[in-house]
Amino acid sequence: MAQSFSLAPEYEYIEDDMYRTQQNESEFGYVQTFSMWPYPKRRFSLHWNAAFDTEMWSIRSFFRDHRGPASQFDYIPMDPIATPHQAGSASEIAGGALGSRTYYYAISWVTAQGETTISPVASFAVASSKLFKLTIPTFWYRNITKARVYVGTSAGATKLEAEVTTSAGSWTEPTSGLVGTGATPPTTNTAKETVSVHLVDDTLSIRKVSPVSYTIDLAFEELF
Repeated sequence: MAQSFSLAPEYEYIEDDMYRTQQNESEFGYVQTFSMWPYPKRRFSLHWNAAFDTEMWSIRSFFRDHRGPASQFDYIPMDPIATPHQAGSASEIAGGALGSRTYYYAISWVTAQGETTISPVASFAVASSKLFKLTIPTFWYRNITKARVYVGTSAGATKLEAEVTTSAGSWTEPTSGLVGTGATPPTTNTAKETVSVHLVDDTLSIRKVSPVSYTIDLAFEELF
């Protein structure tokens, strides 16, 4: 099992998404790779503005043990993944004997660690003898395991109707209509993720800024 890096920076955190498809090899043998849609390859840059001796030596020790292009470890970003920016594409298909109605719907992303809050709620008017169908967006992060679909007859009363485990997959309303007995949407985003990473190169920047504190910069990038 890969070792996890768990020290959180107290000052600054930067995440860069890269999509170019090229490879550059540095003098240390590190191969920096880039990815294309739908998944970005992320580079994380952590900065400590006032690390004390214990933090400095802990980071230094971890860095020493994980140098080299073949080394890798797990990192859990401080922030959960982003809430879906939209709920997907709604449509209707023939089926059932339900009357005309308007549905309000939203989705959330689910990871192994939790679930995001829901996307902005959208609405769709369904004609009689038609069934509501929702096609969800592409999974933005590789660590998304599924999307949860929330639907209701008013914007503030959506409930869990289904789970979609395929990126850009879809869900269709049962011929009997909404179940309506599922859970309500979460109010807190708990969808963190575990990312496999390696160090960007063999450089660890440590600068002593007072007799008891240091600034430290550490960078690593996602592996595929």
